[in-house]
Amino acid sequence: MLNDPKAEASALQSRFSQIDRETLVKLLSQRDDLTEEQVNQAIDQVQSAIRSLVKAPRRLASRAQKQAVDFESNQKSLWSMFLNRTL
Repeated sequence: MLNDPKAEASALQSRFSQIDRETLVKLLSQRDDLTEEQVNQAIDQVQSAIRSLVKAPRRLASRAQKQAVDFESNQKSLWSMFLNRTL
């Protein structure tokens, strides 16, 4: 996932796109212990979780990239301060 977050996100999107709302409604509607409102709430939660999972690799990649840039910037600043003090 960390090696190629875009490919992993695409694979997750592809896999999860096969699970549409209609399919979930059919599956959950078979349960006698859930009202229509409960079915819809459950599906909303599942779809929200799917969206979050699909976005996770991109968020991780962005966070790692920002940390690398911050590290490089801090390293340059420290090196500059060291050179200014020694010269």
